[in-house]
Amino acid sequence: RKFLQLAKVAVIIMFVLSFMIVCVLLKVLDSTGRTLKIQMNNVWQSEDKKSEDRFEVLVAIEIPALGLSSLVIKDAATITGVSTTEIFNGNAQSEQTEPAIIASTKAPFRLENSVYALDFSDQGMLQSVALKDSKTKFDVKVGFHVYKARLRAKEKPGAYLFFPDGPSTPHDPQAVPVIRIVRGPLCQQVTVFWPHVSHTVRLLNVEALDSSGIEIENIADIGGLDQKEFVMRFETSIRNEQSVYFTDLNGFQMHKRQYLSKIPLQGNFYPMPSMAFFEDSSHRFSLLSAQPLGCSSLKPGWFEVVLDRRLMQDDNRGLGQPLKDNKRTPSRFTLIIEKTTGSASLDPNAPLAYPSLSAHLLSEGLLHSPVIMTSKESWTSSPPSPIQPLSEPLPCNMFLLNLRSMHSSAEVVGPSTGLLLHNKAYDCRFSIPSTCRQPTSEVHLGVLFQDIVVNEATNASLSFMYQGNKIDTAKPITVPPMEIKAIKVQLQ
Repeated sequence: RKFLQLAKVAVIIMFVLSFMIVCVLLKVLDSTGRTLKIQMNNVWQSEDKKSEDRFEVLVAIEIPALGLSSLVIKDAATITGVSTTEIFNGNAQSEQTEPAIIASTKAPFRLENSVYALDFSDQGMLQSVALKDSKTKFDVKVGFHVYKARLRAKEKPGAYLFFPDGPSTPHDPQAVPVIRIVRGPLCQQVTVFWPHVSHTVRLLNVEALDSSGIEIENIADIGGLDQKEFVMRFETSIRNEQSVYFTDLNGFQMHKRQYLSKIPLQGNFYPMPSMAFFEDSSHRFSLLSAQPLGCSSLKPGWFEVVLDRRLMQDDNRGLGQPLKDNKRTPSRFTLIIEKTTGSASLDPNAPLAYPSLSAHLLSEGLLHSPVIMTSKESWTSSPPSPIQPLSEPLPCNMFLLNLRSMHSSAEVVGPSTGLLLHNKAYDCRFSIPSTCRQPTSEVHLGVLFQDIVVNEATNASLSFMYQGNKIDTAKPITVPPMEIKAIKVQLQ
């Protein structure tokens, strides 16, 4: 079987690919014939029952900027990269057959990679995060809570109205969840099975930026929680002054938010399309989201995200029906804790702030994961070499928003191509990833593409309906921070 991975971002990325197989005796080769490191996991039919004929394989592969890379799966004589699974509070029995299963009773436990050491409680929930480079440790307690809907007032909560009946309460605190811990050469993760939600925390062990992010995945199914709003809360020891935090506006800029006790509880919730963060004098807590959700910071160091809602009445705001068609709803996040490199701190009165460059890159990876294509047909010759359309990756602060053919209704492919470049501003108080090309505001169109010549370039409006001055492709163009530049180019 062969795999093709297409990158949707214009920087080199390290991607951990996951796929299912029926035989553990295999190896994965890249286009040069080099054997890649893999991790072999069990596949689970339920919380503590594994599949007997299915296995999961993880493999880390580097994909060129905006490029295409290939993998080949072949038979092997021995099994490699096997993981070990520990199960608490379940009915599973210990098995020595690889990948091994250990029925365990010990708790609490720890997961770690080269960046973080994560400590978990005996219920499998994250309790603290330690940064290995600075040898600092923070309380980061994760829990699930529910807000009960307020039904006594004339206005009833529904699709558009959020009316909580006071503070939230912990979700099913007496439950004894099944805990599943997987440890392997590429990934360590813990999955906790609570009533109505499964919660996974994952650390990658790869030499890439992804190792500096703590991946969190929830699958919520609140079909039985009538008149409830279901949230995930972080309680940290990073105390944000005056309860100030920042959320993004449609993924473009970060806007200041602040908890105000003089307004109702529901008035302190704001949209979080893709990112939020808060900080103290030396460290920042950032939560990146793969989906838009509501959020709030009700106390210093706290941050919570609304995962799902179930309300049994309409709120008379136009929908005309209650919210009771809940399904299993996945949500994915990446948590980052970063240390500032300078002495300057964030002004709590500033209306805007900027993410770190690491947060920008991890967010792009979360929102624009590579396209995976598979085929059972074998190549007649060796796998194709990676396709690299760019002569070099773009600077890490420069993002290629779009590159599309311009054509009229009568043309399949037009004579020109629309190019959108976005220079994302970033906070210079945080370190730049070592895998990053040095940030700059300049892009040289004349040498941007490999084996493709830019004959002509013209400034254009964002819709490409209007054209401006011509651009000298022999000189670099400047895209100011936070600006989106539209260019119409003629390629050959």
